[in-house]
Formats: sequence, C-alpha cells, structure tokens
Amino acid sequence: MDFFVGREEDTKVMRWIPRAITHVTPWATGRCCLRCKYCFVYRLYPQQPSSDMPEDVWKALVEFLWRESKDVQRPNIWWFGGEPLMAFSTVVKPCWEYAYEKGYTDFNPHQKKGKAITWGVTTNAIPLVWSAEDIEESDIAEWLVKRNFGFLLSIDGTKRTHDMNRVYPDGRGSFDDAWKGVERLMELNAGFQIRWSVAPNQVKYLFEDLEWYIDRGIYNIAPDPVYEVEWDEESLNEFRNQMRLIRENILDWWKEGKRVILKPVRDGLELAFLFERKITKREWRSRCGLAQGGVGIDVNGDIYPCHRFCSSRAVKLGNVKTGWDTRARIEWIKNWIKYPPYSEEGVERCRKCIVRSVCFGGCLAVNYDVFGDPHVMPKAYCDLQEILVEVFSPLYFEAKRRGMHDFIRAYLGVKY
Repeated sequence: MDFFVGREEDTKVMRWIPRAITHVTPWATGRCCLRCKYCFVYRLYPQQPSSDMPEDVWKALVEFLWRESKDVQRPNIWWFGGEPLMAFSTVVKPCWEYAYEKGYTDFNPHQKKGKAITWGVTTNAIPLVWSAEDIEESDIAEWLVKRNFGFLLSIDGTKRTHDMNRVYPDGRGSFDDAWKGVERLMELNAGFQIRWSVAPNQVKYLFEDLEWYIDRGIYNIAPDPVYEVEWDEESLNEFRNQMRLIRENILDWWKEGKRVILKPVRDGLELAFLFERKITKREWRSRCGLAQGGVGIDVNGDIYPCHRFCSSRAVKLGNVKTGWDTRARIEWIKNWIKYPPYSEEGVERCRKCIVRSVCFGGCLAVNYDVFGDPHVMPKAYCDLQEILVEVFSPLYFEAKRRGMHDFIRAYLGVKY
C-alpha cells in the first residue's frame, strides 16, 4: 500500500485517493512581467515570492512525478507561475535537460517507447520571442516547440479588450507584445490554446473578438469568466447575448471547415448530454482540486491540491523532497466529501437550480479564495452556469438533428 490508514473513518476516504498521479503543475517562479487587474495571484495574495524554483527542488519535482505516476505512461509537467518563462534559463530549460539525461523524456516524448514525461507551459506569450544565451535556437519559442511543449496562452481577445486588464506594472497594455508570441508559434506550426479570461467590463466584445481570431485561423479558444468579481444583471444579460451569438454561428463555422472549440460551448453541451442520458447525479467527490489526478507545486516544492492553491498556501499536502503528508491529504478529501457544494446564496438556490443534479462545485480554489471554504460557490458561478445550460442545451439537440456527429464527438468524446 502507498500509505497506512489507521482510523476507521479514514478507510472511507481511501477509495478517493488514487494509486498514481498523472500530472503536476509547478510554479517555475513567482515573478511576472505583467500586473493583470483581475489576477487571482497578486490581487488576492500580493506577497508572492520573487524567487525562482531552486535546482534541488526542480530535480526533486521530476523524481517525484516519475515515482508517483507509477505506471502512467505519459505523465505531464505543465509549468505555471507568475510568468514561468521568466525562469526559462534557471528552471524550465535545465529541468527538461535533467529529465532528458535521466532518460525520463525525449524530444518527442509522445513517440518514445515506454514511459515518458510530457511538457507544457501556461504563458502570457510575451517571452516566447525572447532570445536566451544558452540555447542554439533563435528564441525560447523555437526551443520549446522542438521539444514538443504544449502551450496555453493567456490572452484576452483583441487589443481593445486585452489591454483593459492585462497590463504592465506601469499600466501599459501588453497585447502587441503578446501577439508577437502568438505569431511566432504560428510560424513554427505549433499547436496552442488561447486561455481567455472574460471580465464583466469586456464581455460585450466577446463574440466580435472571437470572430477576429477565427478569421485568423485560431479555433481552439477557452473563454472563461472571472468568477471572483461581481457580475451584475446587466453583465449577466450581456453574457447571455454573447453566448447566443456563438450558438447561432458555431455549427455554420463547422460546416465551413472551421472546427472551432470553445470552452463555454463544451461546458453547456456536456450538461445537456448528461440530462439526455438521464444522469441525475454527477460524481462531485472525484474531481480536480483534490490531488486525485494532478497537483500544484510551489517554488519551494510544497505540494497543493492544484496550482491555484499555491498562491494562498492554504492546503499543503507535502513536499516533493519528502513526499506526501498523508494525514493532510486524507483530511483535505475527508473534509470535501462530508457534504456537497452549494451556492453562496444558500441551499434554497441550489434546490431551484436547473444544474443542481450535475453540479460538482466549480473551482475549489476560487471557492476557498473567496469564502475560505471549498464548498461555497460564488453567485456568479451559479448564474453563469445556468446561462450556459439555457443557451447551449438546444445546440446539442440541433447538432444531433443535423447529423453533425463529428461536432458532438469533438466536444464530448462520445460516438453515435
């Protein structure tokens, strides 16, 4: 066994603790070149470490994942921060080289025989065009692409909307510099996803900005609302209008060969699919944020339920050098499974909610940041989820009526 459980009540928790993890999301550094106005890191917890992950920690990180992933054939390290590529030469690059020298990875780990670590990075895209003294490639982007890194790019629409919130410390907008990184990845024929935070002050431009990206051949986009801020009725109504515009156009985009994948569409379709299949209870006890598949690792090597908990440092579950704190891990999951999540407006709101039967609680780190309790969901999350079901449930059935099974399969991974 991977650990010993000595209390009777702990045996009930054991089934929710997997034998192996599949991925880690480590903070390469607490440094960032931007000061985004909605940033959960600096807005909620301004005293972030300015240091990079030390060598002994990133080496222990690799060994921890290799050991704890057990027979998982493609465990993943996905760098986060701060801006992780500010620590390219001190953390990201030497960590990959260490794993390569140990035989844990390859230039194309997806094709390596046997077990191999895969890699990715969440970045604001600005450092992608930077050069580095210790590489033969022309820039950081080329070095990463040669080693098959995945890319999640934090860019919020077009220049008009991006520069509202994603700014430098002196207040200047960052879109022009970020877009250079996007263009560089496109030159290198690298795959990437746009991670698009949607705040209330931007939402009215959402559909128009999506069309701008689609016209440039960028189809994999994850617009996701910022739940930690207030969404008033005007903002919610605008969000609904923007989602309706997407619903009215997305099947036509697919008919034109533009295979657009949007996170809010996927979320709404998934709920419609569950309703159709008469799945009346979604398993909320097994999910992200519980260290059941992946974990977050801070610059000191401390282990947290996910990367977002690294900023608050509220739920430490061990350290990559010393291993799991088994008692803390058990208590975290035990606390979660005591009762289902609920809205900040109370369980009466939940009883009336159309999503109640398949709700799994939203982001536990957001809940904890806002309320100090992972069970309590912000009103904004509940409101926005209901809108997604209202808008995109008809789309699911319309796609079926048109026989667009490739559309449903791409979004939900199911066959007809």
